[in-house]
Amino acid sequence: EIAQVWANNDPNEALAWAESLPRDTLTSAADGITLQLARIDPTTTADWLSSLGDDPGLDSARESFLYRIQSSDPALALDSVPTLSDPGMQRRHYLRILNRWNRSDQQSASAWITRNAAALPEDVVQHYSRPKEEQ
Repeated sequence: EIAQVWANNDPNEALAWAESLPRDTLTSAADGITLQLARIDPTTTADWLSSLGDDPGLDSARESFLYRIQSSDPALALDSVPTLSDPGMQRRHYLRILNRWNRSDQQSASAWITRNAAALPEDVVQHYSRPKEEQ
């Protein structure tokens, strides 16, 4: 895909080009750009996806981003979950990313949950409030 190759060669130009596209074309280009840019600069990718608004058509690119960075930067992935348009999808991603992070670094995952509890779905917070053997 053109967007993916362009993002690999010149990320800033790829972003500018994508933002100039009609909305329906942008959603397709965002997938390709996200795949490459998340590997190079996850923070810029998160900021860019957030700047595009809450268009449900961008959820595919947002999910690709979450999958791409969930292991390398789970905090950034979790911070990006609210950009997904569907609350059920958000909940699934919170649980998946937190479960993975909790297995590899329980202290950091717990600290993130504590800092962000007010913004998380209640059942997600409750899930991690139970003793570990019940999770």
